[in-house]
Amino acid sequence: MMKGGEGLSAEQEQAQGRVREFVADLMDLSAFEPATFSWKPWDCTALAVFSTSAEKGGIPQPDVEPNRLAWPLAGLDKLGELVAPEGYRRFVVSGADFETLKPLLAQATQITRWDSGGHEHLLFFRPLLPDEADQTRVTYSADTRFRLRSF
Repeated sequence: MMKGGEGLSAEQEQAQGRVREFVADLMDLSAFEPATFSWKPWDCTALAVFSTSAEKGGIPQPDVEPNRLAWPLAGLDKLGELVAPEGYRRFVVSGADFETLKPLLAQATQITRWDSGGHEHLLFFRPLLPDEADQTRVTYSADTRFRLRSF
């Protein structure tokens, strides 16, 4: 498409103008929310955590050396419930445990190896949103990966 309507008929230029107005309307939140809209910061207070052994076969090895952190809570080998895909466990971290873990999350990356009981684990974090009140029943599809970069 030519820039600035060059080479367009008057009808095409009008259509292009209507599309621009429509896109602008879609980008304006006040078009969908009549009340005054304001952004408020949200502080995560709980995480769903998915864990798997980093020592089992089938785990891709990163091109760079991952950092290693000591898992500060209960042993990861038995923590939580088994979920799909095979070899994964899921549990929720909240309250005092979340406060203990929070400083370590700033040091973690997607390839961090977490040491627990002498075994290395890969962890995938997903913040629980405020409307997820029943934290023990959060479910996900088996092919979804969850990452949390920083707090």
